[in-house]
Formats: sequence, C-alpha cells, structure tokens
Amino acid sequence: MTPPPEGVGKRVGRALYLHISAVTVVDKAIRDRIERAASAAEHPEWNVAKVHADAVSLLTYEAFDEAAFPALLAAVRVNLIGDTVKRIDYRDRDNPPILHRKETLLRADDPGARASQRSRVSPRSTTCLRSLIGSVPARHGWSGWRQPG
Repeated sequence: MTPPPEGVGKRVGRALYLHISAVTVVDKAIRDRIERAASAAEHPEWNVAKVHADAVSLLTYEAFDEAAFPALLAAVRVNLIGDTVKRIDYRDRDNPPILHRKETLLRADDPGARASQRSRVSPRSTTCLRSLIGSVPARHGWSGWRQPG
C-alpha cells in the first residue's frame, strides 16, 4: 500500500486510519480502495476508514467533532478479494470501542486537528493507561479516568 502524505492518517500495525475529510489528499489507489469498499457495502454512513492491503473497514464514530473519545457505533468491513461484506453494530453494546488520538486521523491543516491536540492525553499518561486498560480502549476503561492537572 502506498504511504499517505506526511501528516495524513494514523498507522496502526499495517492498517491506515483516515477521517473522511482526509481521503481527498491521499494517493488515488487508497481513494479507489475506499470507494470500492463503499460501493460493495452499498454506501453506508461512515466517518473513518481503516485501510488494509486487502480490506477496508468503514467506521461510524459518534459525534466525531464533539466527543473527546468518540465511541464506535458501527463498522462495515469489506474484503476486497471477493467483495464480501461484514457489518457490526455497536450501538446496543454496553462497552463499545472508543477512538483515542482522533486528531491523527485528520489532515494536518484541519483546524480540528489542532483543537484536538490541545485536549489530548499526554504520551506518558497514555502508557500508564494502556497498562491499566489494555491496548484497545473501550468506554468503560476510560469513563472513570481524568487526566491529572
């Protein structure tokens, strides 16, 4: 997979996470992969794309712009080899996954990226939190925690 331009998206393992507003500035091959997945899934509502070499997940997070740590509402994963579609609805789950470091999914010139950075958790605090709640935070893991000072 072609790497995104500097300052666009967040890499986690081999996946690239992008906010919908950042899709316009990535390589055409990545945009085409996202469009192919959206078409195969009958154009679901989404605000974050998770792009792998052979699959794309179109993710819907609650109140992306307003929530500090938006909860995942729904995911549609499209395997690009065979165009198989899997849908998962998190709306009724007691402890849905949450998004942290959301500013890294935005374009570097997005005003929301700078605003989110002001409210983000420090790296030292993040390391401590991971040791307490695991590597994939969910709502219950973060709800009782407040950053010191």
